[in-house]
Amino acid sequence: MSPETNRSIKAMALEMLTRHYFGPLKAGIVIAGFGEKDFMPSLLSYDIEEMVENRLRSVTAGSQSITPHNSAAIVAFAQQEMVHSFLQGIDRDLYQYIKKSTSTVFEGALDAILNVLQRADRTTARKINQVVRPELKKLTQGLAKEWDNKLMSYWGLWWRSYHPYQKMS
Repeated sequence: MSPETNRSIKAMALEMLTRHYFGPLKAGIVIAGFGEKDFMPSLLSYDIEEMVENRLRSVTAGSQSITPHNSAAIVAFAQQEMVHSFLQGIDRDLYQYIKKSTSTVFEGALDAILNVLQRADRTTARKINQVVRPELKKLTQGLAKEWDNKLMSYWGLWWRSYHPYQKMS
């Protein structure tokens, strides 16, 4: 093996052992409870991966504390999607589907109306299409934004902190 290859392998090994990224085989540890001087509970979660020179490689993944201003917390671990779906009241994929299908239904209804009208009067059908289609797009986008805002108003700060699809088109 050449000296250059040897240096590259050592550099790669060093990077793998010291990087902040943890691969898909990481595990997690959650510590929750009261400290000796605490009167409200706290929670710390860590991601762990492998041992390097008899030391566990870990990184703090999150923390949560109960305070006079934050009286409760629900924190998801492992299969977070199910907890988030329960707390948000809707599955992310279902929410995306509803928004997309609503737009599709409105556009399909307009297409059906225009197809019937086009048989009678092509010019009027074309004019209606030019005026109504952009307005319909604005309406469906506005409806989707209204749904997003309504969900955010229900869930407030929690939504903004954990919602994986807060900005949708």
